[in-house]
Amino acid sequence: MDAPAAVVWTARVAALLTLAAVALQARPTAAAAGEESATSLAARIGALCWMAAFVMLVLHELLAFAVVHHWSHTAALEHTAERTAQVIGVHWGGGLYFNYAVTLLWGIDVARLGLRMATRRAVRGRCAKSRDLLHALTVACVMFAVFNATAVFGHPAWWAVVGAWLVVLVFFRRAAHADGRGSTDRHDR
Repeated sequence: MDAPAAVVWTARVAALLTLAAVALQARPTAAAAGEESATSLAARIGALCWMAAFVMLVLHELLAFAVVHHWSHTAALEHTAERTAQVIGVHWGGGLYFNYAVTLLWGIDVARLGLRMATRRAVRGRCAKSRDLLHALTVACVMFAVFNATAVFGHPAWWAVVGAWLVVLVFFRRAAHADGRGSTDRHDR
């Protein structure tokens, strides 16, 4: 069953926005070089990409359920199981439940981020650590979901796009930590 273009492209845009957000969050900070405004701008752009990616994911899910699965959870579960079987040889639709959990977790993270941006509050102390933990868990789950969704549902050409972005992410993370500037509070600046 081929998905309509709107379903496919909302997923692609969500993935690209996600990868851009993660890359912007992972880039070495410019603050040590006295470029606080550049860091703040990159953090804000990264946060906006993160929120826009979430909106695109929700739109993708709604379109997929409406147009492809006709609002049937059973049909979505079976479709996921069939595609998973085609790729890895196991007829399993459990990835759909993981997707529900990721969407919920991401929504909580985006709501917290949006509230903080709206009130222009920096998160400090124990609250910052819990926000960083939630955000790190969310990023890990989202990246895992992007990778798996690309492998199961994506065209092989998109595997290279996701792979290239993962290499960029690793490069930025290593550069940030090598300079002693690796921080997980990119949105808080």
